Amino acid sequence: MASPAISQCTYRLSEVPSDVSIDEIKLLFPPEDRALIQFTSKASSLYSTSYVVTITFSRQPSSIRSINAQSRSLSLRDLLVDLDPRFIDTVVDSHFLGLTPLNDVADEEQAVDVVAVSGLAGRPFGSWQADDGSMWLRNHLVLDIPNIRVLLFGYSSKVVKSDSSATLKDFTEDLLRALESSRPFDSIQRRRPLVLIGHSLGGIIIKDAWVRCSETDSSFRRDLRRALFGIVFFGTPHEGMEVSNLIAAAEGNPAEILTRDLAPGSSTTRLLKERFAKSIRELKVLSCYELRSTPTLIKLPDGTYDRTGEKKLMVPEHSACLFWPDDVETRIPIDENHSMIGKLSARVESKYHIIKTEITSMVHDARKQVANRFLREDVLVALRGIYEAMTFVYSKAQSTADIKPYSEDIQRNIIDIDALRNMLFEEQIGSVFLGPHASLSFTSRIGDMIQDFRGSLLEYENLASKTSPGRQVRYLSTPPSTSTNLNSKSFSGRHARLFQPSSIQKIVETCRNLTQALKQTFSLSMLTESKEVDWEAFEQRPVSRQLGLGQVARQQAIMRSKIIEPSQALPGTIHIDNTKASSSSLTIGQYQSSDSTAAHSVIVEYKQYTRRVGRVANDGQEVFATKELARKLATAIGQAAFAATSNETGFGPMAGPFQWFGYVDEVASGRLAFLYEIPHGYLQDDGTLSPGVRTLRDYIKKDIAKIPLEQRFSLASSISMAILNLHILGWVHKSIRSENVVLFPRSSGARDVSAASLGGIQHSYDVYIKGFEYSREALARSDALDASDKSNLYRHPDRQGLPMHFTKEYDLYAVGLVLLELGTGSTLDVWADGLRKKLRSSHEELEAETYRGGFLRIAKTTLPRSMGSSYAKAVVRCIEGDFDVHQDDKEQTQLGLSFQQLIVDEVSRGLKL
Repeated sequence: MASPAISQCTYRLSEVPSDVSIDEIKLLFPPEDRALIQFTSKASSLYSTSYVVTITFSRQPSSIRSINAQSRSLSLRDLLVDLDPRFIDTVVDSHFLGLTPLNDVADEEQAVDVVAVSGLAGRPFGSWQADDGSMWLRNHLVLDIPNIRVLLFGYSSKVVKSDSSATLKDFTEDLLRALESSRPFDSIQRRRPLVLIGHSLGGIIIKDAWVRCSETDSSFRRDLRRALFGIVFFGTPHEGMEVSNLIAAAEGNPAEILTRDLAPGSSTTRLLKERFAKSIRELKVLSCYELRSTPTLIKLPDGTYDRTGEKKLMVPEHSACLFWPDDVETRIPIDENHSMIGKLSARVESKYHIIKTEITSMVHDARKQVANRFLREDVLVALRGIYEAMTFVYSKAQSTADIKPYSEDIQRNIIDIDALRNMLFEEQIGSVFLGPHASLSFTSRIGDMIQDFRGSLLEYENLASKTSPGRQVRYLSTPPSTSTNLNSKSFSGRHARLFQPSSIQKIVETCRNLTQALKQTFSLSMLTESKEVDWEAFEQRPVSRQLGLGQVARQQAIMRSKIIEPSQALPGTIHIDNTKASSSSLTIGQYQSSDSTAAHSVIVEYKQYTRRVGRVANDGQEVFATKELARKLATAIGQAAFAATSNETGFGPMAGPFQWFGYVDEVASGRLAFLYEIPHGYLQDDGTLSPGVRTLRDYIKKDIAKIPLEQRFSLASSISMAILNLHILGWVHKSIRSENVVLFPRSSGARDVSAASLGGIQHSYDVYIKGFEYSREALARSDALDASDKSNLYRHPDRQGLPMHFTKEYDLYAVGLVLLELGTGSTLDVWADGLRKKLRSSHEELEAETYRGGFLRIAKTTLPRSMGSSYAKAVVRCIEGDFDVHQDDKEQTQLGLSFQQLIVDEVSRGLKL
């Protein structure tokens, strides 16, 4: 609707040279016109290297009086005398047709576009301009919301005496084409988040554009739909508006059809509303509705029209609002009429301040959620490309003798990739991991890993597309060339190297590591996203079980449980044969059930719940409380049901606690005996463990000199990954140290593994963690560390003293110290002895922080020489607690993600050297 006349006049200057300032532009006009200038803006052109300038005069300037809203653009050289030659190509208009940028952004990466579309018979600029000449989109919003680029879209929607036969479709297509031209395919703007603002018919055009984007195969329109995050409606007639006077004014000219389409009960608005309603969960909507009546249009005796007729409420609330759920649509009444509803000022009483807050929220959420929308699509496309490439490699392996032994591993890779793709493609599950509300740090991590791996397979993917033209693979980048003929059975030259055994082995290992890292990242995300999905149903889905994520969800649910009822002890006894010592420091016993004659060999770990000082037993209440803690720990471990085989864990090679068997309460000794299954194949006929099984501490003290660097990195990777896996399940260990890390040589014949074989590089290790801590005695606070208790050396300085809430950082501190031992080849107590001697000689106190400082110096000076700077940096991060996490949730998932990237990845990188 046309607005009441205002005295201010605003013009648009296009093709303004990029090297001129606003002051120089003002000097183009004669002094009397220059004095009338109130407001200006300057922005980069969408189509050239020039600029676009808007200038608002307090009244019509004499020098360009001939320009009006209906006239075409005119050259400044035809209007102004003595024109600066630099402006020879500059043109001026006041119709503002097409897109008009009002400002530039400082950060292209974080930018959000805000595009405003005026209404029926409205003015693209004037529809948003207040009576003081300011225009809130230009003069206020761009200053109040950092890094938004505001644009106006103008179209010719004259009603009275119009000879235009343009329809809603025509206006919509004009808007879509204009947006496409402003968002080139190969530019960052293509995926820039978008918020649209529409007044009256402008809102209808926006809705029609959205619906058209959802019903097309155009790549741009698919991208535009993903980019559009929010819409602000000002008096938009979703169910029609009062247009009877407009219909009369337009009768007999082509605009009559368009006007009738906006009438109440119109099939156009009704069908559009129904189709648009399908987007209810994809958009954020702000609906502003008018509270005042608007003077209608009447015909004067001289044949002209004036807005002095009967006042009517043009778009009532029931038509201006969609009445979607409150978390999707916000509704704001504005005490203005239909013509003035979008003309916001910055005055204290103006609704601008409320609307600004809502748009600010839209912009903030759009930056994250739109990025995730595109990322999910990219990930699905990349996984499809990986699947095609791996399938092609598998077909070659099947027919090539040198690489045929890898066929089974490749096939397993393909199954995992396909399962990941199917899981992410499913809307409900995929949106949890890569949806609008997923953490951007997680989605970026997932996207980066997958894209990196796809990049390493690009040559295979290209070959697959050339040799199998029927494949339907969508590419993110330019499709591969088809100029090379590769239909022969053999490959030569540079392609031959792609199918060497070493190349195929690298692919298999990289793919396995990728799927394992992805599962870990998904599992970390599940710790905080559990409310988005029915995890019980998720656990039972075949794809979840195949990937091991169903079991992860179940174990996480157990750890989230606020109430753990202690389970009952096993009915029976434990017999320990002390003559059968184990080099692993594991206690092997025979469990004898009270109702069976058969004995079962188990690993035994004692948890004392009484203590004696001389002959005086501790308080009965303390005994009961400590025993309950131990029983609850036993129950939690039992309920978690840690898997015994790698296929069930979802994390690849076994890394975690032993499989639970049960516990026995030895009342006479005041302790619980935690019983674990012995990993299959490692129990010898004489009831002892294979000699190759040992703790990491024993391994370092006795065999480290024999161990190749590759094995050290492998162990470091397995240990750090084992702790990450525990944290993923919601566990903290509380007592990580090298004697609680047990190594089982992985071999096809575990019974035959001997200590002598440890020096060979053919063996890798399953890492098991024992010694979970459930409580600490209430000791008096002391900064001095009791180094006679070697376990204290692994405790963070903040844990020396009174019991306190345990955080995952304390586990990671201990991990750093264990990696320090493995990397330097000396156990922590040896380093501590050296520090103690040095510190005592200089009369310094032995405080926990002093030990940490000493260990840090070793990590920074000694460790790089043996393990390299990247490994040393990872260790230093653990000891210093430097994980670049500034904000986290209660489950510390950001810490887990950072540990995966900064520690696990860095340590594992040593295996590739």
